[in-house]
Amino acid sequence: MKIFRVVLAFLLVAAGLSAQNKYITTSVRNVGPGVVHTKMICPTAPYAINVLKIDLSNPYVHLETVKAKDRLYGYEGTSQMSARKQVDGHLIVGAINGDFYGEIPINTQVINGEVLRNPIRLSTFGVDITGKPYIEIVSLSGSVVAMTGSNPIHGVNGTRNRDQMILYNSFYGSSTGTNVWGREALIEPLTQWIVNDTVLCLVDTIVNAVGNMSIPKGKAVLSAHGASSTFLSNHVFTGDTIKICVNLLPSLPKLMQAIGGYPKIVKDGQNYAAKGYAEEGGPDHAFDLHPRTAVGFSQDEKTAYFVTVDGRIPTSKGMSLPQLADFMIGLGVYRGINLDGGGSTTMVVRGIIQNTPSGAERSVSNALMAVTSAPVGELTSIQVDPQYYRLYDGNPLQFNVTGWDNNFNPVTIDPAKLSFQVDSNIGSITSTGKLTASGVGDTGCVYITYDTYKDTALIYLKNIGRISISPKEFMIDTIQVFSVGLVTADEDNLAQNIARNRIQWEVLDPTVGTI
Repeated sequence: MKIFRVVLAFLLVAAGLSAQNKYITTSVRNVGPGVVHTKMICPTAPYAINVLKIDLSNPYVHLETVKAKDRLYGYEGTSQMSARKQVDGHLIVGAINGDFYGEIPINTQVINGEVLRNPIRLSTFGVDITGKPYIEIVSLSGSVVAMTGSNPIHGVNGTRNRDQMILYNSFYGSSTGTNVWGREALIEPLTQWIVNDTVLCLVDTIVNAVGNMSIPKGKAVLSAHGASSTFLSNHVFTGDTIKICVNLLPSLPKLMQAIGGYPKIVKDGQNYAAKGYAEEGGPDHAFDLHPRTAVGFSQDEKTAYFVTVDGRIPTSKGMSLPQLADFMIGLGVYRGINLDGGGSTTMVVRGIIQNTPSGAERSVSNALMAVTSAPVGELTSIQVDPQYYRLYDGNPLQFNVTGWDNNFNPVTIDPAKLSFQVDSNIGSITSTGKLTASGVGDTGCVYITYDTYKDTALIYLKNIGRISISPKEFMIDTIQVFSVGLVTADEDNLAQNIARNRIQWEVLDPTVGTI
Protein backbone atom coordinates (compact mmCIF):
# COMPACT_ATOMS: atom_id res chain seq x y z
CA MET A 1 0.00 0.00 0.00
CA LYS A 2 1.38 3.41 -0.92
CA ILE A 3 1.33 5.91 1.98
CA PHE A 4 0.90 9.63 1.28
CA ARG A 5 2.58 12.04 3.70
CA VAL A 6 0.96 15.40 4.46
CA VAL A 7 3.22 17.99 6.12
CA LEU A 8 1.35 20.72 7.96
CA ALA A 9 3.31 23.99 8.23
CA PHE A 10 0.52 26.49 7.52
CA LEU A 11 1.65 26.58 3.87
CA LEU A 12 1.74 23.45 1.72
CA VAL A 13 4.00 23.13 -1.31
CA ALA A 14 2.71 20.51 -3.73
CA ALA A 15 3.76 19.48 -7.19
CA GLY A 16 1.28 20.61 -9.86
CA LEU A 17 0.44 19.16 -13.22
CA SER A 18 2.02 20.30 -16.46
CA ALA A 19 0.13 23.11 -18.14
CA GLN A 20 0.82 21.59 -21.56
CA ASN A 21 -2.18 19.83 -23.06
CA LYS A 22 -1.76 16.12 -23.70
CA TYR A 23 -4.43 14.33 -25.73
CA ILE A 24 -5.20 10.76 -24.73
CA THR A 25 -7.08 8.39 -27.04
CA THR A 26 -9.50 6.26 -25.02
CA SER A 27 -11.24 4.42 -27.86
CA VAL A 28 -10.77 3.78 -31.59
CA ARG A 29 -13.53 1.77 -33.24
CA ASN A 30 -14.35 0.86 -36.80
CA VAL A 31 -18.06 1.70 -37.05
CA GLY A 32 -18.61 1.44 -40.81
CA PRO A 33 -16.72 0.70 -44.03
CA GLY A 34 -13.99 3.32 -44.01
CA VAL A 35 -15.47 5.06 -40.93
CA VAL A 36 -13.55 5.25 -37.65
CA HIS A 37 -14.87 6.70 -34.38
CA THR A 38 -12.25 8.00 -31.94
CA LYS A 39 -12.79 9.23 -28.40
CA MET A 40 -10.13 11.49 -26.90
CA ILE A 41 -9.63 13.31 -23.64
CA CYS A 42 -7.25 16.01 -22.49
CA PRO A 43 -7.46 15.89 -18.69
CA THR A 44 -5.28 18.96 -18.11
CA ALA A 45 -7.58 21.28 -20.12
CA PRO A 46 -9.92 19.43 -19.65
CA TYR A 47 -11.48 18.35 -22.98
CA ALA A 48 -13.69 15.42 -24.03
CA ILE A 49 -13.65 15.01 -27.81
CA ASN A 50 -15.31 12.79 -30.38
CA VAL A 51 -13.99 12.43 -33.93
CA LEU A 52 -15.63 10.56 -36.80
CA LYS A 53 -13.17 10.01 -39.65
CA ILE A 54 -14.84 9.13 -42.95
CA ASP A 55 -13.16 7.73 -46.07
CA LEU A 56 -15.01 9.53 -48.87
CA SER A 57 -13.45 7.24 -51.49
CA ASN A 58 -15.11 4.14 -50.00
CA PRO A 59 -17.88 3.05 -52.41
CA TYR A 60 -20.16 2.03 -49.56
CA VAL A 61 -20.08 5.39 -47.73
CA HIS A 62 -21.36 8.87 -48.54
CA LEU A 63 -22.44 12.04 -46.74
CA GLU A 64 -25.97 13.41 -46.59
CA THR A 65 -27.67 16.32 -44.89
CA VAL A 66 -31.02 15.90 -43.19
CA LYS A 67 -33.70 18.45 -42.27
CA ALA A 68 -35.65 18.22 -39.05
CA LYS A 69 -39.11 16.77 -39.73
CA ASP A 70 -38.25 17.04 -43.48
CA ARG A 71 -39.63 20.56 -43.28
CA LEU A 72 -37.89 23.91 -43.64
CA TYR A 73 -39.47 25.08 -40.35
CA GLY A 74 -39.02 21.83 -38.41
CA TYR A 75 -37.00 21.08 -35.25
CA GLU A 76 -35.76 17.65 -34.19
CA GLY A 77 -32.93 16.04 -32.23
CA THR A 78 -29.88 14.86 -34.16
CA SER A 79 -30.39 11.32 -32.84
CA GLN A 80 -34.05 11.39 -33.91
CA MET A 81 -33.19 12.58 -37.42
CA SER A 82 -30.58 9.87 -37.88
CA ALA A 83 -32.93 7.19 -36.56
CA ARG A 84 -35.73 8.35 -38.84
CA LYS A 85 -33.49 8.13 -41.91
CA GLN A 86 -32.22 4.62 -41.14
CA VAL A 87 -33.73 1.96 -43.41
CA ASP A 88 -32.39 -1.24 -44.96
CA GLY A 89 -29.60 -0.40 -47.38
CA HIS A 90 -29.34 3.13 -45.95
CA LEU A 91 -27.75 2.79 -42.51
CA ILE A 92 -26.67 5.88 -40.59
CA VAL A 93 -23.14 5.36 -39.31
CA GLY A 94 -22.83 8.73 -37.63
CA ALA A 95 -24.32 12.21 -37.46
CA ILE A 96 -23.55 15.64 -36.04
CA ASN A 97 -25.79 18.66 -35.58
CA GLY A 98 -25.59 21.24 -38.36
CA ASP A 99 -26.18 24.90 -39.03
CA PHE A 100 -27.14 27.73 -36.71
CA TYR A 101 -30.86 28.46 -36.88
CA GLY A 102 -33.72 30.71 -35.96
CA GLU A 103 -37.09 29.57 -37.25
CA ILE A 104 -35.17 27.95 -40.13
CA PRO A 105 -31.47 27.25 -40.75
CA ILE A 106 -29.72 30.56 -41.31
CA ASN A 107 -28.02 29.42 -44.52
CA THR A 108 -28.83 27.26 -47.49
CA GLN A 109 -29.16 23.49 -47.38
CA VAL A 110 -29.15 20.88 -50.12
CA ILE A 111 -30.63 17.41 -49.63
CA ASN A 112 -30.16 14.90 -52.44
CA GLY A 113 -29.94 17.67 -55.02
CA GLU A 114 -32.87 19.77 -53.75
CA VAL A 115 -32.21 23.28 -52.41
CA LEU A 116 -34.16 24.17 -49.27
CA ARG A 117 -33.59 27.92 -49.11
CA ASN A 118 -31.55 30.76 -50.58
CA PRO A 119 -27.97 31.11 -49.29
CA ILE A 120 -26.54 34.04 -47.36
CA ARG A 121 -22.97 35.33 -47.32
CA LEU A 122 -21.65 32.71 -44.91
CA SER A 123 -19.72 29.49 -45.47
CA THR A 124 -21.27 26.23 -46.59
CA PHE A 125 -19.94 22.68 -46.60
CA GLY A 126 -21.08 20.23 -49.23
CA VAL A 127 -20.28 17.27 -51.47
CA ASP A 128 -20.86 16.58 -55.14
CA ILE A 129 -22.29 13.44 -56.73
CA THR A 130 -18.89 11.69 -56.42
CA GLY A 131 -18.44 12.61 -52.74
CA LYS A 132 -15.89 15.36 -53.36
CA PRO A 133 -16.18 18.03 -50.61
CA TYR A 134 -16.01 21.81 -50.72
CA ILE A 135 -16.23 24.78 -48.33
CA GLU A 136 -17.27 28.09 -49.93
CA ILE A 137 -19.53 31.11 -49.57
CA VAL A 138 -22.08 30.64 -52.36
CA SER A 139 -24.84 32.59 -54.08
CA LEU A 140 -27.92 31.31 -55.89
CA SER A 141 -28.90 31.70 -59.51
CA GLY A 142 -31.28 29.69 -61.63
CA SER A 143 -33.37 29.49 -64.74
CA VAL A 144 -36.30 27.76 -66.41
CA VAL A 145 -35.57 26.83 -70.02
CA ALA A 146 -38.48 26.06 -72.32
CA MET A 147 -38.48 25.27 -76.04
CA THR A 148 -39.06 28.93 -76.96
CA GLY A 149 -37.44 30.92 -74.17
CA SER A 150 -36.03 31.09 -70.64
CA ASN A 151 -36.70 32.94 -67.41
CA PRO A 152 -34.70 33.42 -64.20
CA ILE A 153 -35.52 31.53 -61.01
CA HIS A 154 -35.24 34.19 -58.33
CA GLY A 155 -35.28 32.01 -55.25
CA VAL A 156 -36.24 28.72 -53.59
CA ASN A 157 -38.90 28.25 -50.89
CA GLY A 158 -39.13 31.97 -50.15
CA THR A 159 -41.61 34.80 -50.51
CA ARG A 160 -42.68 35.49 -54.10
CA ASN A 161 -42.27 39.18 -54.87
CA ARG A 162 -43.15 41.36 -57.85
CA ASP A 163 -42.23 39.83 -61.25
CA GLN A 164 -40.43 36.93 -59.57
CA MET A 165 -40.43 33.19 -60.17
CA ILE A 166 -39.91 31.07 -57.07
CA LEU A 167 -39.26 27.32 -57.02
CA TYR A 168 -41.10 25.54 -54.20
CA ASN A 169 -40.47 21.94 -53.15
CA SER A 170 -42.03 19.70 -50.50
CA PHE A 171 -39.52 20.80 -47.84
CA TYR A 172 -41.41 24.10 -47.79
CA GLY A 173 -44.65 22.42 -46.81
CA SER A 174 -47.73 20.86 -48.34
CA SER A 175 -48.49 23.93 -50.48
CA THR A 176 -46.89 27.17 -51.68
CA GLY A 177 -48.89 29.53 -49.46
CA THR A 178 -49.03 32.08 -52.30
CA ASN A 179 -51.84 34.51 -53.13
CA VAL A 180 -54.01 34.47 -56.24
CA TRP A 181 -51.96 37.09 -58.11
CA GLY A 182 -49.89 34.73 -60.14
CA ARG A 183 -49.55 31.58 -62.24
CA GLU A 184 -48.23 28.26 -60.91
CA ALA A 185 -46.95 25.14 -62.65
CA LEU A 186 -46.62 21.74 -60.99
CA ILE A 187 -43.54 19.97 -62.36
CA GLU A 188 -42.25 16.39 -62.02
CA PRO A 189 -38.55 15.56 -62.40
CA LEU A 190 -37.63 13.17 -65.21
CA THR A 191 -34.00 13.12 -64.08
CA GLN A 192 -32.70 13.32 -60.51
CA TRP A 193 -32.71 16.61 -58.67
CA ILE A 194 -29.23 18.10 -58.71
CA VAL A 195 -27.60 21.49 -58.17
CA ASN A 196 -25.23 23.15 -60.67
CA ASP A 197 -26.57 21.00 -63.49
CA THR A 198 -29.73 20.57 -65.55
CA VAL A 199 -32.83 18.72 -64.38
CA LEU A 200 -35.41 17.69 -66.98
CA CYS A 201 -38.98 18.13 -65.75
CA LEU A 202 -42.44 17.31 -67.08
CA VAL A 203 -45.06 20.02 -66.68
CA ASP A 204 -47.95 18.29 -64.92
CA THR A 205 -50.49 21.08 -64.26
CA ILE A 206 -50.73 24.86 -64.75
CA VAL A 207 -53.18 27.10 -62.90
CA ASN A 208 -53.71 30.86 -63.04
CA ALA A 209 -55.07 33.24 -60.38
CA VAL A 210 -55.58 30.43 -57.84
CA GLY A 211 -52.51 30.39 -55.58
CA ASN A 212 -51.46 28.09 -52.74
CA MET A 213 -50.78 25.15 -55.05
CA SER A 214 -50.23 21.74 -53.45
CA ILE A 215 -46.66 20.32 -53.53
CA PRO A 216 -46.56 16.51 -53.69
CA LYS A 217 -43.38 14.94 -52.29
CA GLY A 218 -40.71 14.61 -54.96
CA LYS A 219 -42.37 17.19 -57.22
CA ALA A 220 -42.05 20.97 -57.28
CA VAL A 221 -43.99 24.11 -58.16
CA LEU A 222 -42.90 27.08 -60.25
CA SER A 223 -44.77 30.05 -58.84
CA ALA A 224 -44.65 33.21 -60.97
CA HIS A 225 -45.84 36.81 -60.73
CA GLY A 226 -45.95 39.65 -63.23
CA ALA A 227 -43.34 39.32 -65.98
CA SER A 228 -42.45 35.80 -64.87
CA SER A 229 -46.14 34.83 -64.98
CA THR A 230 -46.29 36.14 -68.53
CA PHE A 231 -43.31 33.90 -69.40
CA LEU A 232 -45.16 30.83 -68.10
CA SER A 233 -48.27 31.83 -70.01
CA ASN A 234 -46.42 32.26 -73.32
CA HIS A 235 -43.75 29.54 -73.17
CA VAL A 236 -44.68 26.72 -70.77
CA PHE A 237 -47.62 24.38 -71.33
CA THR A 238 -49.02 21.23 -69.74
CA GLY A 239 -47.18 18.16 -71.04
CA ASP A 240 -44.02 20.09 -71.97
CA THR A 241 -40.56 18.96 -70.97
CA ILE A 242 -38.59 21.89 -69.56
CA LYS A 243 -35.14 22.34 -68.05
CA ILE A 244 -34.62 23.53 -64.48
CA CYS A 245 -31.20 24.86 -63.51
CA VAL A 246 -30.49 25.87 -59.91
CA ASN A 247 -26.93 26.92 -59.16
CA LEU A 248 -25.02 27.55 -55.95
CA LEU A 249 -21.71 29.06 -57.01
CA PRO A 250 -18.82 28.92 -56.57
CA SER A 251 -18.95 25.30 -55.47
CA LEU A 252 -18.87 22.02 -57.41
CA PRO A 253 -20.65 20.68 -60.51
CA LYS A 254 -23.41 18.19 -59.77
CA LEU A 255 -23.76 19.25 -56.14
CA MET A 256 -25.84 16.81 -54.06
CA GLN A 257 -25.55 17.89 -50.40
CA ALA A 258 -24.79 21.16 -48.63
CA ILE A 259 -25.19 22.64 -45.16
CA GLY A 260 -24.35 25.99 -43.62
CA GLY A 261 -21.92 26.92 -40.87
CA TYR A 262 -19.65 29.79 -39.95
CA PRO A 263 -17.00 30.93 -39.85
CA LYS A 264 -14.28 29.09 -41.75
CA ILE A 265 -11.73 28.12 -39.11
CA VAL A 266 -9.20 26.11 -41.16
CA LYS A 267 -8.09 27.27 -44.60
CA ASP A 268 -5.34 25.56 -46.60
CA GLY A 269 -4.11 23.80 -43.48
CA GLN A 270 -3.73 27.02 -41.46
CA ASN A 271 -5.60 28.33 -38.45
CA TYR A 272 -8.11 30.75 -40.01
CA ALA A 273 -10.43 31.18 -37.02
CA ALA A 274 -9.64 34.83 -36.29
CA LYS A 275 -9.63 35.83 -39.97
CA GLY A 276 -12.78 33.82 -40.62
CA TYR A 277 -14.49 35.55 -37.72
CA ALA A 278 -13.42 38.96 -39.06
CA GLU A 279 -14.83 38.09 -42.51
CA GLU A 280 -18.04 36.30 -41.58
CA GLY A 281 -18.67 36.95 -37.92
CA GLY A 282 -19.55 34.04 -35.70
CA PRO A 283 -21.14 33.07 -32.41
CA ASP A 284 -20.78 35.58 -29.55
CA HIS A 285 -18.66 33.07 -27.64
CA ALA A 286 -16.24 32.38 -30.51
CA PHE A 287 -13.18 33.12 -28.40
CA ASP A 288 -14.49 31.67 -25.15
CA LEU A 289 -14.61 28.04 -24.00
CA HIS A 290 -17.84 26.34 -25.05
CA PRO A 291 -19.08 23.09 -26.63
CA ARG A 292 -18.21 22.91 -30.34
CA THR A 293 -19.23 21.06 -33.49
CA ALA A 294 -17.23 21.27 -36.71
CA VAL A 295 -16.66 19.55 -40.06
CA GLY A 296 -13.64 19.53 -42.32
CA PHE A 297 -11.74 17.54 -44.92
CA SER A 298 -8.20 16.58 -45.84
CA GLN A 299 -5.99 18.18 -48.49
CA ASP A 300 -6.53 15.29 -50.93
CA GLU A 301 -10.32 15.67 -50.39
CA LYS A 302 -10.65 11.95 -49.64
CA THR A 303 -11.29 12.14 -45.90
CA ALA A 304 -13.98 14.02 -43.97
CA TYR A 305 -13.90 14.70 -40.24
CA PHE A 306 -16.88 15.23 -37.92
CA VAL A 307 -15.71 16.75 -34.62
CA THR A 308 -17.46 17.53 -31.34
CA VAL A 309 -15.97 18.96 -28.16
CA ASP A 310 -18.00 18.83 -24.97
CA GLY A 311 -18.21 21.87 -22.71
CA ARG A 312 -19.84 23.38 -19.63
CA ILE A 313 -19.16 20.19 -17.62
CA PRO A 314 -16.40 19.41 -15.09
CA THR A 315 -14.64 16.93 -17.39
CA SER A 316 -14.65 19.22 -20.44
CA LYS A 317 -14.64 23.01 -20.45
CA GLY A 318 -15.00 23.36 -24.22
CA MET A 319 -12.79 25.15 -26.75
CA SER A 320 -12.52 28.53 -28.41
CA LEU A 321 -12.65 28.56 -32.21
CA PRO A 322 -8.87 29.09 -32.51
CA GLN A 323 -8.30 26.09 -30.22
CA LEU A 324 -10.76 24.04 -32.24
CA ALA A 325 -8.96 24.97 -35.45
CA ASP A 326 -5.60 23.92 -34.01
CA PHE A 327 -7.02 20.61 -32.92
CA MET A 328 -8.55 19.94 -36.35
CA ILE A 329 -5.29 20.81 -38.10
CA GLY A 330 -3.62 18.22 -35.87
CA LEU A 331 -6.10 15.63 -37.15
CA GLY A 332 -5.18 16.39 -40.76
CA VAL A 333 -7.95 18.86 -41.65
CA TYR A 334 -7.03 21.12 -44.59
CA ARG A 335 -10.28 23.09 -44.69
CA GLY A 336 -12.89 23.26 -41.98
CA ILE A 337 -15.85 25.26 -40.71
CA ASN A 338 -17.52 25.75 -37.38
CA LEU A 339 -21.08 24.48 -37.00
CA ASP A 340 -23.65 25.29 -34.32
CA GLY A 341 -22.21 24.54 -30.89
CA GLY A 342 -23.16 25.17 -27.29
CA GLY A 343 -26.21 23.22 -26.23
CA SER A 344 -26.70 22.01 -29.81
CA THR A 345 -23.44 20.04 -29.95
CA THR A 346 -24.27 16.37 -30.55
CA MET A 347 -22.53 13.39 -32.12
CA VAL A 348 -24.43 10.17 -32.80
CA VAL A 349 -22.64 6.96 -33.79
CA ARG A 350 -24.70 3.92 -34.76
CA GLY A 351 -27.76 5.36 -33.06
CA ILE A 352 -26.10 6.22 -29.73
CA ILE A 353 -25.20 9.74 -28.58
CA GLN A 354 -21.45 9.65 -27.93
CA ASN A 355 -20.82 13.04 -26.38
CA THR A 356 -22.32 14.70 -23.32
CA PRO A 357 -24.67 17.43 -24.56
CA SER A 358 -24.89 20.55 -22.41
CA GLY A 359 -28.04 19.84 -20.45
CA ALA A 360 -29.95 17.37 -22.62
CA GLU A 361 -30.02 16.72 -26.36
CA ARG A 362 -31.43 19.80 -28.05
CA SER A 363 -33.86 19.88 -30.95
CA VAL A 364 -32.04 21.51 -33.87
CA SER A 365 -32.78 22.49 -37.44
CA ASN A 366 -30.63 20.12 -39.47
CA ALA A 367 -27.77 17.63 -39.30
CA LEU A 368 -24.95 16.09 -41.30
CA MET A 369 -24.79 12.30 -41.63
CA ALA A 370 -22.39 9.57 -42.76
CA VAL A 371 -24.40 6.86 -44.51
CA THR A 372 -23.45 3.33 -45.53
CA SER A 373 -25.10 1.12 -48.13
CA ALA A 374 -22.92 -1.91 -47.28
CA PRO A 375 -24.87 -5.16 -46.87
CA VAL A 376 -25.18 -6.57 -43.35
CA GLY A 377 -23.37 -9.86 -42.81
CA GLU A 378 -22.50 -12.31 -40.05
CA LEU A 379 -20.32 -11.68 -37.01
CA THR A 380 -16.60 -11.37 -37.81
CA SER A 381 -15.21 -9.36 -34.84
CA ILE A 382 -15.93 -7.82 -31.45
CA GLN A 383 -14.84 -4.41 -30.18
CA VAL A 384 -14.57 -3.24 -26.58
CA ASP A 385 -15.23 0.31 -25.46
CA PRO A 386 -13.18 1.89 -23.98
CA GLN A 387 -10.01 0.36 -25.38
CA TYR A 388 -7.80 2.50 -23.15
CA TYR A 389 -8.66 4.16 -19.89
CA ARG A 390 -6.98 5.90 -16.97
CA LEU A 391 -8.45 4.91 -13.61
CA TYR A 392 -7.74 5.82 -10.04
CA ASP A 393 -7.64 3.32 -7.18
CA GLY A 394 -11.11 2.17 -6.18
CA ASN A 395 -12.93 3.70 -9.14
CA PRO A 396 -15.21 1.52 -11.30
CA LEU A 397 -15.36 1.21 -15.08
CA GLN A 398 -18.06 -0.57 -17.08
CA PHE A 399 -16.95 -2.06 -20.41
CA ASN A 400 -19.25 -2.27 -23.41
CA VAL A 401 -18.67 -4.95 -26.05
CA THR A 402 -20.25 -4.88 -29.51
CA GLY A 403 -20.25 -7.29 -32.44
CA TRP A 404 -19.48 -6.36 -36.06
CA ASP A 405 -19.57 -7.89 -39.54
CA ASN A 406 -16.83 -7.53 -42.17
CA ASN A 407 -18.25 -4.14 -43.29
CA PHE A 408 -18.39 -2.98 -39.67
CA ASN A 409 -22.14 -3.05 -39.49
CA PRO A 410 -23.23 -3.89 -35.92
CA VAL A 411 -24.27 -7.48 -35.23
CA THR A 412 -26.21 -8.47 -32.11
CA ILE A 413 -24.29 -10.62 -29.62
CA ASP A 414 -25.42 -12.49 -26.52
CA PRO A 415 -24.00 -10.74 -23.41
CA ALA A 416 -24.23 -13.99 -21.46
CA LYS A 417 -21.54 -15.52 -23.70
CA LEU A 418 -19.00 -12.77 -22.96
CA SER A 419 -16.04 -13.64 -20.76
CA PHE A 420 -13.95 -10.98 -18.93
CA GLN A 421 -10.54 -11.46 -17.36
CA VAL A 422 -8.16 -8.90 -15.87
CA ASP A 423 -4.52 -8.72 -14.88
CA SER A 424 -4.54 -9.08 -11.10
CA ASN A 425 -2.24 -6.10 -10.56
CA ILE A 426 -4.89 -3.58 -11.65
CA GLY A 427 -8.01 -4.82 -9.91
CA SER A 428 -10.96 -7.17 -10.27
CA ILE A 429 -13.74 -7.52 -12.82
CA THR A 430 -17.24 -8.97 -12.72
CA SER A 431 -18.81 -11.39 -15.19
CA THR A 432 -20.69 -8.46 -16.71
CA GLY A 433 -17.54 -6.43 -17.39
CA LYS A 434 -17.42 -4.00 -14.44
CA LEU A 435 -13.82 -3.34 -13.42
CA THR A 436 -12.87 -2.01 -9.98
CA ALA A 437 -9.37 -0.55 -9.96
CA SER A 438 -6.93 -1.47 -7.22
CA GLY A 439 -3.51 0.16 -6.99
CA VAL A 440 -1.70 3.20 -8.33
CA GLY A 441 0.93 3.84 -10.98
CA ASP A 442 0.48 0.46 -12.66
CA THR A 443 -0.62 -0.81 -16.07
CA GLY A 444 -2.55 -3.92 -17.08
CA CYS A 445 -5.12 -5.34 -19.47
CA VAL A 446 -8.69 -6.54 -19.54
CA TYR A 447 -9.28 -9.51 -21.84
CA ILE A 448 -12.63 -10.12 -23.53
CA THR A 449 -13.65 -13.36 -25.23
CA TYR A 450 -16.81 -14.18 -27.19
CA ASP A 451 -16.74 -17.65 -28.75
CA THR A 452 -13.56 -17.48 -30.87
CA TYR A 453 -13.45 -13.67 -30.99
CA LYS A 454 -11.18 -11.66 -28.69
CA ASP A 455 -10.39 -8.06 -27.84
CA THR A 456 -8.26 -6.30 -25.23
CA ALA A 457 -8.43 -3.06 -23.27
CA LEU A 458 -5.41 -1.34 -21.71
CA ILE A 459 -5.83 0.19 -18.25
CA TYR A 460 -3.49 2.60 -16.50
CA LEU A 461 -3.85 3.17 -12.78
CA LYS A 462 -3.16 6.80 -12.01
CA ASN A 463 -0.95 8.23 -9.30
CA ILE A 464 -1.89 11.06 -6.96
CA GLY A 465 -0.87 14.29 -8.62
CA ARG A 466 -1.81 16.90 -6.02
CA ILE A 467 -2.55 17.06 -2.30
CA SER A 468 -3.54 20.30 -0.64
CA ILE A 469 -4.98 21.32 2.70
CA SER A 470 -7.74 23.79 3.35
CA PRO A 471 -7.49 26.42 4.64
CA LYS A 472 -3.87 27.30 3.88
CA GLU A 473 -3.63 29.53 6.97
CA PHE A 474 -5.67 29.59 10.16
CA MET A 475 -5.49 30.84 13.76
CA ILE A 476 -6.61 28.94 16.87
CA ASP A 477 -5.98 29.08 20.63
CA THR A 478 -4.98 26.30 22.99
CA ILE A 479 -8.56 25.46 23.87
CA GLN A 480 -10.09 25.01 20.44
CA VAL A 481 -9.87 21.98 18.18
CA PHE A 482 -9.63 22.70 14.48
CA SER A 483 -10.34 20.29 11.60
CA VAL A 484 -8.10 20.62 8.56
CA GLY A 485 -9.63 19.77 5.20
CA LEU A 486 -7.78 17.71 2.59
CA VAL A 487 -8.21 18.01 -1.18
CA THR A 488 -6.64 15.36 -3.39
CA ALA A 489 -6.46 15.01 -7.15
CA ASP A 490 -4.91 12.46 -9.45
CA GLU A 491 -2.26 13.16 -12.06
CA ASP A 492 -4.97 14.23 -14.51
CA ASN A 493 -6.06 16.85 -11.96
CA LEU A 494 -9.37 15.11 -11.30
CA ALA A 495 -10.59 15.13 -7.70
CA GLN A 496 -10.15 11.77 -5.96
CA ASN A 497 -10.65 10.29 -2.52
CA ILE A 498 -7.81 8.65 -0.61
CA ALA A 499 -8.47 6.14 2.15
CA ARG A 500 -7.65 7.80 5.47
CA ASN A 501 -5.41 4.89 6.55
CA ARG A 502 -3.13 5.75 3.62
CA ILE A 503 -2.45 9.30 4.84
CA GLN A 504 0.18 10.31 7.39
CA TRP A 505 -0.02 13.75 9.00
CA GLU A 506 2.89 15.63 10.55
CA VAL A 507 3.34 19.03 12.22
CA LEU A 508 6.80 20.47 11.60
CA ASP A 509 6.77 22.55 14.78
CA PRO A 510 5.39 20.48 17.68
CA THR A 511 5.25 23.58 19.91
CA VAL A 512 2.37 24.83 17.73
CA GLY A 513 0.18 21.82 18.36
CA THR A 514 -0.52 18.20 17.49
CA ILE A 515 -2.50 16.52 14.74
